[in-house]
Amino acid sequence: MLVAVAAMGSCAIAMSSCDGQKWTEEQKGSYNLVIQQGGQTLGYSPTSGVQLITDKGYAFKDLNRNGVLDPYEDWRLDPKTRAQNLAEQLSIEEIASQHRTIFEYINSHDEHGAVAHTFLRRRQLRLGGRRRRQAPARALQPRADTGGDDRPSARQQGC
Repeated sequence: MLVAVAAMGSCAIAMSSCDGQKWTEEQKGSYNLVIQQGGQTLGYSPTSGVQLITDKGYAFKDLNRNGVLDPYEDWRLDPKTRAQNLAEQLSIEEIASQHRTIFEYINSHDEHGAVAHTFLRRRQLRLGGRRRRQAPARALQPRADTGGDDRPSARQQGC
């Protein structure tokens, strides 16, 4: 049975069935919000093609649209298990693309890139010996006699 209820300017869809449904879905303009009893709140765009699948009364996003609850789609599992399962399903090209996207974001010159870069630097410091040693600060500064250009000048080359 499907029951629609108007609530505070948004349409709430309450799902009820004999299988012990533990979630409701609300339409919030361009996206839907899935609110679960004792579980994660999910959001998705109905125009994205992503469908919901259920397991033991809870809702999950079927991100790869195969109709099966894969471990990486199961928010009840720990992050390491989910990440490992997703990595096993990705091709090397897809993984490389993700790395490139992350580094482009970190190296961007907006405030978010700076925040991400600071976070990763602090994380590296906590990992101890796992990060490469950085060159001394004096080695990173441009030489005064080159006008900021690190290439050897004619005088430095002995000409």
